[in-house]
Formats: sequence, structure tokens, C-alpha cells
Amino acid sequence: MRSSRVFLLLLFLAVFLLPLGVRPLFSPDETRYAEAAREILESGDWIVPRLNGVCYFEKPILGYWAFAGSMKIFGLNAFALRLPSALAMIFCAVFLVLMMRSFRTGLRESFLSGAVFLSMPMNVMLGGLGILDSMFSLFTTLCIGLFFTAYERVPGLLRKLLLYALAGIFAGAAFMVKGFLAFALPALTVTAYLLWNRRWKEILLLPWIPLFTALLFIAPWAWAIHQADPDYWHYFIVVEHWQRFFGGQKAQHAASFLYFIPFLFAGTAIWIPFLPAAFIGLRHTIFRSPLLKFALCWFLIPFLFLSCSSGKLASYILPCLPPLAILIAAGLAEWTRTGKLRALPNWIAAVLAGGLAIALAAFAVNFFTGFPVQLLMKHEAWMWLLLTVCGIFSVLTLTAILPEKNTWHKLHWYILAFLPVILAFQCSLPQYFIDRRCPVVTLKSAPPVSPGQILVAFRYPFQDVCWFYRRSNVLILASPGEIEYGLRRPDQKHRLLSAEEFNELVREKRSDPGVVLVMATDRFLEGREDGSLTETPSEEIHGPDGDCTSVIYYR
Repeated sequence: MRSSRVFLLLLFLAVFLLPLGVRPLFSPDETRYAEAAREILESGDWIVPRLNGVCYFEKPILGYWAFAGSMKIFGLNAFALRLPSALAMIFCAVFLVLMMRSFRTGLRESFLSGAVFLSMPMNVMLGGLGILDSMFSLFTTLCIGLFFTAYERVPGLLRKLLLYALAGIFAGAAFMVKGFLAFALPALTVTAYLLWNRRWKEILLLPWIPLFTALLFIAPWAWAIHQADPDYWHYFIVVEHWQRFFGGQKAQHAASFLYFIPFLFAGTAIWIPFLPAAFIGLRHTIFRSPLLKFALCWFLIPFLFLSCSSGKLASYILPCLPPLAILIAAGLAEWTRTGKLRALPNWIAAVLAGGLAIALAAFAVNFFTGFPVQLLMKHEAWMWLLLTVCGIFSVLTLTAILPEKNTWHKLHWYILAFLPVILAFQCSLPQYFIDRRCPVVTLKSAPPVSPGQILVAFRYPFQDVCWFYRRSNVLILASPGEIEYGLRRPDQKHRLLSAEEFNELVREKRSDPGVVLVMATDRFLEGREDGSLTETPSEEIHGPDGDCTSVIYYR
């Protein structure tokens, strides 16, 4: 049994770590954070976040520090950017296991919580991306989990105070990754739990030590950024928080109250068949277990709070997944004690194995009939082969569940069945997707740009242009996009060009040193057709169709 857990642990590490450097960086999110971290290393300024050389105040600094530190060690590459996110997911799973063990749950149940968490598709997908959400989820998990552990399990006043202080430090770290949400989620969770247990007086007493240590942790950088740029806190509080949460349809990424529900189901997909069993198991234990009552508050209240926010992205619900993993693991563990789980995985395994077999047969027909359905291209046959091999492995593994008598072995086989497929999907990125979300690939195939040539980009994909050419002085054509705040400053306004100013720049600089324009192909063609881009290029490098990136040379 121990050897199987070690094998699964190694497989989880492979799923999270091996694909990190395989895929090109996705635009605009990954190239944005990669470039912001690169500019920290280039400028040596570890206080003021910048993007394309202008102030970029959408987030605090800690996430950029993590990316920059990783790049300092491993170089300016995709692996270095994504490593902090992957490690955050792994550490979060380890903490869940340790937290459940501290409440004297069984080793199997504790290990299952970490396995459920790491095998959730949303965690696997976002843990392999160089974005801030994984780190934010880790720090909020540590804050909430340590606070609850101190409150319910740790004896002795001194030890309690130390854990409360540590919880506050992690709240401060979460704040320095993404902002005030780091205080809102723990506060709402703890308040709901205390009210449920009719301990409302403690709501006024418990937060002070964590709040003090959180502010103490934040204070040095908060003061440094205020000294460096006094406008930071106004922009960060009013624009990035108040307007995003209460902005309604005008908020950035505005979406309905129900927005997160389909992502929650997709993000926990492989455990959905077990939810009825977990629910029945929890029904008998949740009101007797402080941990499970707290986990329910930890999942439900932040989920509702985030759903009420005007601005939404799928990745925002990552902090809700650790408590959900605890609930699923505890519910399944209780269900196994009734001895009723034996039939359920057989039914699940049979249906999933049959579905995978049908999918593999459809892939094979598509492959041998000349790809009438363009899921992948002919030259991407290695991806077909990889997915097919992993799919066959999954079918055989699911089939192996059927004669198995031991309930926990069944769950191990179930997890094992899906990890190779998840790994294969992490490594297999269709060219169709690359053409649309990875402009860096197009830039690699274009003729080189000399250091003296003037680079101009549209609001997309200027992040990729900065990152690929290692330049933080790219001029922006027509629309400032996410660096609008920085470009409004008097010393940077000249870097935002209208179409007329761009045409004049080309006429003036065409021969020496030359101008290179990078923008989406369809927008470039529209600009040429409507007469806003009047100058004739000397060379054009276009993506495969109108949704891709073009590199246009004026020299």
C-alpha cells in the first residue's frame, strides 16, 4: 500500500513538473507576468511593478518576485515562469494531508484529500501556467488552515498565538500576490464558522493577532511603493478592487452570478461520479466533525462571495478547491466504512472505460480517413499517438478496477487511470491553438529585429513583443489596453501612437533605423482596408489565418 502511494506521488510530480517547459507561453497572461518579472531583473527595481517600461499597478509585487526569482535561477524560459505555480499546487496538497492528519483522520483519508486536490483538472491546468492564482490559493489555504488548526486543535496559549501569527503572515503573503481578497476570504470563512457554532463574541477577539502580523509583513513594501510612487494605493484600491467588485456590467471581466458553476464542475470533473457517495458519507459525519463543518464554510461562503463579485475569471475559484477536496475525501472515506463503495466504482469504471474506448475508436477513424474533423493536424500525429497510448492505458486501468475487492485499491486505480491522460493533454498542444494564443511562435519564425529598429505593437500582443525581443520600450498603436494607466503619465504619453502618428513615424524612420509592427493579422488587414494604415510594408509575415499574428517590416 505504501509503495502504491509513493508511485502515485511520483506520478503527480511528473504531471505537474514535466510539461512545464514543453508548451510555449500563452498570451496575454503568461507573457504579461514573464515580461513583468524580466523587467524586474533587467532594471533591478524590486519595488515598482512595470510592464513595457511603464508603471503597472494591477497587482502587488510578491508574485512577480516569485517569477523573477525562479528566472534568476533557471533562466528566462517557460519552465522558470511556471515552476512557482506548480510548486504552489504541490505544497497546497501536502498541507491538506498534514492538516487532516493533525485532526487525527486516517492516513488513507488524509492522503486521499491530497490526491483528490492534485487530480482536479482545474488545479492541473492552472498549476501548469505562469499566473498568480495558484500562489494566491496556496497562501489563502495556509492562512485559513493554520488559523483553524490553532483554534480547534493546538493546546497551549503560546502555541496558539504562534499559529495565529503565522496565519497572518500567510494572509499578508496572499495580499502581496493579489490584494484585499486575501483578507476577505479568511474573514468570511472564519466568521461563518463561528456564527454556526454560536461563538459570535470570538469574532471580535480572534482576528487581531493575524491582522497585526499580516500588516507587519506587508508594511515594508507598502511603505516603499508609497515612497516610490504615491499614486499606487489610490489606483490599486479604487480601480482594481472597488470598481472590479462593484462595477456591475462596467467591471473588468463582468459575468453573471452563475458564472462559476460550470467551471466548478469542469474543474472537478473526474470526481463528479463520486459526489453522490461523498454526499451520503458526509451526511452522517459533517455535523459531528469540526473540520468538516469548517471545510463546508470554507468552500461555500467564499464561492458565494466570489459569485457576487462583478468581475470574474474561472481561475478565481481556485481557493475554493482545497476545502472541496477535504469534503470529497472525508465523504468517500466514510462511505467506504459502510462497505457500499464496492459496486459504485465498478459502474463508474465500466461507463468511463466504454466512453474512452468509443472516443479512441472515433480518433482512429478520423486519423485513417484523412482528418475530416480537424482536432489535430496530420503533422501532429505524435500527439495522436501519445493520446491514444494514454487512452488505452486508462481503459485498461479502469477495467482493472472491476475484479478488485479492496475499496482503497479501487480508488488508487481510479486516480492512476486518469493521470497519464492528463499528462498527455498537458504535453499535446494543437497547432490551431498555438497559432491563436502563442504569438511568440510566429515571432520566432520571422526575420530578426535589430536593437536599433523601432518596435510598435497593438494592445495585443505587445506583451509577447516585449518578452520575445527583450525590449521594454515598445510603442503602442491606437489602443493602450492594460497599460493605459502607465501610458497616461506625462513622461510616457508619447509612446501611444494614433494611426496618423504611426504613418508619420514610418515615413520618417523607414530607412534608418526602420520600423517593425506586430499585431493581430485581422486588425492589420482591416487597418489597410479602411485606410488608417497607409504606408506600404517592405515585408509581411502573416499567421495562417486572420486570427493570428503578423509581423510587418517598414525598412
